[in-house]
Amino acid sequence: MMIIANTMSFISQPMKLIQTFLIVQTVIIGSLGLVISQGCVMLSASHTTEPSGEVLYQMGAIYPEYSNIPLELWSQYASDPQPSVDKVYALLVLNRSGEALGAARQVLAHNPGDLDGFEALVCVLYYRKNLALLNYHARHVLSQDPQRTQMWNILGLAHVYTARSQADFRRAESYFQKALSQPQSAGVAYLNLGFMHLEMGAIDRAMTSFSQAEETCDGCAPAKLGLGISLRRQNRFKEAEMHFRSALKIKMPKKTRLKFYFHLALTLSENPETKSDAIDLLTKIVSELDGSDELYVKSQAVINELTLDKTAL
Repeated sequence: MMIIANTMSFISQPMKLIQTFLIVQTVIIGSLGLVISQGCVMLSASHTTEPSGEVLYQMGAIYPEYSNIPLELWSQYASDPQPSVDKVYALLVLNRSGEALGAARQVLAHNPGDLDGFEALVCVLYYRKNLALLNYHARHVLSQDPQRTQMWNILGLAHVYTARSQADFRRAESYFQKALSQPQSAGVAYLNLGFMHLEMGAIDRAMTSFSQAEETCDGCAPAKLGLGISLRRQNRFKEAEMHFRSALKIKMPKKTRLKFYFHLALTLSENPETKSDAIDLLTKIVSELDGSDELYVKSQAVINELTLDKTAL
């Protein structure tokens, strides 16, 4: 691991890693219709060997230095026999959250007072949806070091995930507002606020938050996605199309790109003059995916609906 440490020492920044994981979460919340009730989980307990392209893409999109990290580097971190916070995050990138949980516990067994270790544990607990334990440990971290404001982002997301009333959303919003107090957590907080406001139907507030996120993280595709979705909900289709096309100019993995194309297709489908373009785009999406993929199913459903409309005409 010495070679890795010498060549990629900037990876050892748990705050940044947590921030990028949370940005990924907002993308998943927004990318397929804000289906918070389904969990919006990209990182699961499945034991895969390939790094998640979307996680790595977000790291590169928000922090350009991450785009230079070879994929195999994460596997090397994950295979390190010594417990470390970096190993925990590497295992999450590899979608091995069960092992990540064990690694986080090992870190804390070696050093019970390690706040970086507690932050890593909180991140794992979020993706494993152990929200009660997450709340306990996140508040412990903040009681020891109030400047670790990324914990407020995680607490806010946990409350959005379990929201059953407007009061729950207000509580989540109060946590995101606290995360705005520090530059390292503000960009993510704006994104989280934007997608939460979309879920609440507060479109104007969502657009304000997404615009602030875009200002904070220049070239941030999730912010452009959120703005596009907001504009489409206001029937401002030309403007929405502009934001989706702008986002698609940013480098991203294939699956993420297909999700952005899906939203572009939905926007094009609203205009009778571009409905055929929407069908062509959706047809391209389904040709790139397995039939069991959720995006395939959604795209095919829209194709069927649009084709039926054309037949009726």
